[in-house]
Amino acid sequence: MRKPVIAGNWKMYKTLGEAVDTALALKPLVANANHCEVVLAPVFTAIKTVADRLEGSNVHVAGQNCSTQVEEGAHTGEVAAFMLRDAGARYVIVGHSERRHLYGESDSMVNKKARAGITAGLTVIMCVGEILAQREQGIAENVVRGPFGPSVLDAQRRRSKRRKCMRLSGAFSRRDTHRKLPVR
Repeated sequence: MRKPVIAGNWKMYKTLGEAVDTALALKPLVANANHCEVVLAPVFTAIKTVADRLEGSNVHVAGQNCSTQVEEGAHTGEVAAFMLRDAGARYVIVGHSERRHLYGESDSMVNKKARAGITAGLTVIMCVGEILAQREQGIAENVVRGPFGPSVLDAQRRRSKRRKCMRLSGAFSRRDTHRKLPVR
């Protein structure tokens, strides 16, 4: 059975030094938390440093967002999921309400980001939710299902198959496999 995840999204707060100090202060407080996964989502600029300082502990690091793009390219300001993984993140948050409302992210875009995260070997934390008007209209369940599509489930299945292949062959790292196998 999967453990519950308790994640702290730091949004656009904390300098690099403050992020490290906060992570190190939290580390001993949750050292015996075996009943759940503990995840911190610092700002992008702190992911590598925080992940390095938490290495070997039960506290994991998440990216607060990722690009829909699965390969490197001319996408100014974007961060690919495989880059988050390379920096030490093991999770990625997609579909946060702020990203939906402030930046107009659609269910389709959230779905693509989730697939990119899964393809990169990250555990995706997909935020879903409805506004009060939708709840009152009785459509909350449909709204919450929106970003989940067969493609997210397909991406998870492909990741599981690749992981089995990688264990057998040992020839490629997850990043190498990510770059060589097309996403359908």
